[in-house]
Amino acid sequence: MSNVSQLNQSLAQVNQGYGASLMRYGYNPNAVGTRDLAMVNAMVNRHANLMAYNDVSFMVIPILLASLALIFLLPKQGYVEDWPAEQSH
Repeated sequence: MSNVSQLNQSLAQVNQGYGASLMRYGYNPNAVGTRDLAMVNAMVNRHANLMAYNDVSFMVIPILLASLALIFLLPKQGYVEDWPAEQSH
């Protein structure tokens, strides 16, 4: 997200495109300046969320696979509690 700045030519083009689209739909030219930036902000936030979900899945999947592999090292029988000496016959 470091490429999102006023110096980036792509951001200026996207911003102008959103502004032109809003003006075609009848928005006031004074209000377009804030709405088109809000649309760019929403687009950047969606992309950041997608990247965050990808990062988390790349961390969780190896842990899940390792835990599935460790399941085979568990004992085959369950835990059997020892009977107290006074209750055995």
